[in-house]
Amino acid sequence: MNNTSYGLIDETLTDSLKTAKDIFNKNSLYHKIEIPNFNCSHLPDTETDGKDLPEQIKEEFFYHLHKDDNAETMVNEFPCLYVFELIDKNDCKRVVEALQKIKSKNIDRTLPPFKTKIPDSKYLYVGKAEKDVGGRLVTHLGYYQTKGNHGLQLAFWAKEMNPALLISVSIYRFAKEMRPYISAFEKILAKELNPIIGKHK
Repeated sequence: MNNTSYGLIDETLTDSLKTAKDIFNKNSLYHKIEIPNFNCSHLPDTETDGKDLPEQIKEEFFYHLHKDDNAETMVNEFPCLYVFELIDKNDCKRVVEALQKIKSKNIDRTLPPFKTKIPDSKYLYVGKAEKDVGGRLVTHLGYYQTKGNHGLQLAFWAKEMNPALLISVSIYRFAKEMRPYISAFEKILAKELNPIIGKHK
């Protein structure tokens, strides 16, 4: 590699790191949104159209996501991280059993990849959305807005669990300038939390 190439690499890295530092310095890190204590037995039928959700699920789940929206700040316009969490960590075993059972069936839905060794964790899944986090959450609940997207597909296995499965979802809304770094944040958070499902390489 010649000196010109080294110079270009050094300049690119220096400029990129300077830009990142400026972004971090001028922005509050994130705004947290909490969807608390959601009862998965309240999920609509699996045939529900993801673009036309019933009012009940809008009120119980998506109201929390959008309650801070205004003309200048709409959560779907921002990069976000999100974490699905079990209210009761003791539910981990039966969640894993339900996931393995649904994986063996042909449900015409794509699940996140399973880990070789599934951890005993209260964290179900860690994900990101560079924009339209609401659409990603619809898919995780089990309803397609864009066919083929992978997700937890909760309506296909968590809806019928008895006792009912209770979850919370934490959404972390970042400034738009943070979009190039959201994938790195997802990997860092997933490595730390070690969720039940999903691989983050």
